[in-house]
Amino acid sequence: MATKKALREIKIINDWDYANKQPFLYYSPKITGRGWKSAGWCIYWPDHPFPGPWYNHGMIVIDVYNPKNEKEMKREEAKEKFQELFGEEELVPTPFGSWMPKSFVEKRNKEIKEMLKKSK
Repeated sequence: MATKKALREIKIINDWDYANKQPFLYYSPKITGRGWKSAGWCIYWPDHPFPGPWYNHGMIVIDVYNPKNEKEMKREEAKEKFQELFGEEELVPTPFGSWMPKSFVEKRNKEIKEMLKKSK
């Protein structure tokens, strides 16, 4: 897997760029203050918003109210929901910490390897 520094050289700077319009699962930490929101695992599909409340911004959010105790358990719940929606077998982490289908990550890593070779 390429490092974040190497990915930035070919203009892949975050989950969105890495996903290349494919759905992904990521963790969003809580925000305190005026714009408060709880932490949660988010299922996001660029350009394909899910129905739901406006404050979820087109994502499916599995809230994590106690990150110390619930984060991993809720990740498994979110992975199950992702698999239910997209029928994917196994989710693996990406370089940016999101989770995507293993078959896509393997394919994308090969594409990125070729892109890095051409950029040198």
